[in-house]
Amino acid sequence: MNFYPPKLNLKAPDNVVFSLTHLLNNGEYIKTLKYCINLINKFPKDEQIHYIMGFAYYFSQDFAKSSNHFKYALKLKPNFYQALNNLGIIHNEYAYKNNNTNLSEIKKSILYFKSSIKINSNYAYAYENLATTYFKIGEYLKAVKAYEKASKLKKLTNEDNQRFIISQKKEDLIPETLKYIQSIQTENYNPNLILHEISLTYTILPNKKEIFKQRNRLVKSITKYDSKKLSNLNIDITLNPKIYLFHLSYDGHPTKEIFQKQGDFFQKNIPEVNLYKKFHRKKNKKIKIGVFTKFLDNHPVSYCFIDNFLSLNSNHFEVIIFTTDINGKKNLIKKKNKIISKSKVKFQTFNDNDLNMIRDTICKKNIDILIYPEVGLTGTSYYLAAHRLAKKQIALSGHPDTTGLSTIDYYIGNKLNQPKNAQLYYTEKLVLFENAVFSGSPLEKEIELIPRNLELSDFNLSKEKKYYGCLQSLFKIHPEFDEILNEIVLLDPKAIIVLTVFPNKSAVINLLKRWKSKFPNLLNRCIFLKRLSYLKYLRIVELMDVHLDTIHFGMGSTANQVLNLKKPIVSWQGKFARCRKISSIYKKFNFKNCPLVENKKNFSKIAVTWANDENLQNQFKLEVEDKYDELFTKNYKIKDEFENFFKKISKTI
Repeated sequence: MNFYPPKLNLKAPDNVVFSLTHLLNNGEYIKTLKYCINLINKFPKDEQIHYIMGFAYYFSQDFAKSSNHFKYALKLKPNFYQALNNLGIIHNEYAYKNNNTNLSEIKKSILYFKSSIKINSNYAYAYENLATTYFKIGEYLKAVKAYEKASKLKKLTNEDNQRFIISQKKEDLIPETLKYIQSIQTENYNPNLILHEISLTYTILPNKKEIFKQRNRLVKSITKYDSKKLSNLNIDITLNPKIYLFHLSYDGHPTKEIFQKQGDFFQKNIPEVNLYKKFHRKKNKKIKIGVFTKFLDNHPVSYCFIDNFLSLNSNHFEVIIFTTDINGKKNLIKKKNKIISKSKVKFQTFNDNDLNMIRDTICKKNIDILIYPEVGLTGTSYYLAAHRLAKKQIALSGHPDTTGLSTIDYYIGNKLNQPKNAQLYYTEKLVLFENAVFSGSPLEKEIELIPRNLELSDFNLSKEKKYYGCLQSLFKIHPEFDEILNEIVLLDPKAIIVLTVFPNKSAVINLLKRWKSKFPNLLNRCIFLKRLSYLKYLRIVELMDVHLDTIHFGMGSTANQVLNLKKPIVSWQGKFARCRKISSIYKKFNFKNCPLVENKKNFSKIAVTWANDENLQNQFKLEVEDKYDELFTKNYKIKDEFENFFKKISKTI
């Protein structure tokens, strides 16, 4: 937030106010207040002195008195737009008190900033503060507009530049973002701007042509900065950009080459990659396993992997789980306290964003094998994984794609859903387990609690339609999948495609924009559901006639939930592991009656057939019931495979 004492015509002598401002700027708030209190008796109606007192109280963390003095200054001078701006800042402080978001205070804050702008339409600080407020609550398009106005009036702070760029990226304003980065990047290269530029990808691809344009642009940017031979890439992690090219994995093409270029560039500019060599490493009595994850509870990563590490044999393994998910840890311990106590798993939590502190803490724990379940999902995971903090480091399929990092030795997948030539797509050594991780299914007690009294009408859905569930992140909807959806609504007059508002409203807007130009039929035949509670979501899953697995990047833990509820999923086996989960399940468990698409051209026809044939749906339900124990309750010995692999590679440590 930005506020500064204004230069005004003063009732008090100029030299007096100058002295007060000097004290204030030097952080001498108590002395400033002392002088102001004495001066108030002499100049009781001097708005400038009240204004300075507002500052002094603000920096002394007495927001109530600060607010009172700014309001009194405003009473004395009704067009005091700087005071209005500062009141907006104070209500921002109230809005995030005790780490809670108070929407009522945010509304007041926005109103004050807008009131300041109404008086002075060229007051840059109010625009900048308004933009930051919108940014904090996820109103990115409004943030973009306010930052645009502020940037024309003044040079934005480094932090606000990043917020502006992130806001543009969230809205998929990629050409505009690139242009802005290039306009403010100087020869004294700002590392965070570089990281933003080399990771600048669409969330929702505008069309198929953009796939290759985007890839060429990324390679060009990486090459441009790589040739500059930068040194010591110090990152300001206050607003850490997502370095990994996460959304590139959804365009239907191999990613290894680009991810490796990006990884090489990033690691080349880290001051020291092999940090584990700095510390004396004694031989551990047990194999010491470290796991860094941001997700311990209520997330696909936690569903799929955490139980495996909680159940490792404590006679052979010492396990430490490192996490920034403090609330997730509390929930996990509450749910699985007995398992955790028995397994003797330790937790190390971090409650701030000091990446170097997290990195060094992990490194000093003398870990034998360090595991990253989701390198591609967060900037923190990628930054840590780019260092060698243990002798052996492993990536798991929390994001099912290569990391591109030379510091990750192994990538663990499974034989069920990897193509024969899978190693070609990974920079890591690919290790394929026999057993799959089929976690994430609803618990039996959760299934019993599904509100089955809710019908289609309770979700504003008509009983007269056929519902095709596509309850996936919207960035999974590839432009080629638009063609499949369009054909479904043409083949089935009753078809309604049910999607979700995820990751945000902007994704919905940009997807609709894409359809408007190519497939306008979809505009009135698709419904976007807002995020539901978990049990209501499970009820919606049950109410769909059929579910659609997106092509090129398919279902993850959603597949386990849908199949557990015995609903058919139409799926096509693609080229990469990231779109082969459903097909591998159908094949692994010898489904005789399932909507598996061999030829992508038949996807729509098969989907329509299954949505309109209750006999097929019932046969599928019976087959899932028959295979239920195999699918969901038997121990597939995945834990044993992890333990055996850890023992094997520990011999080389």
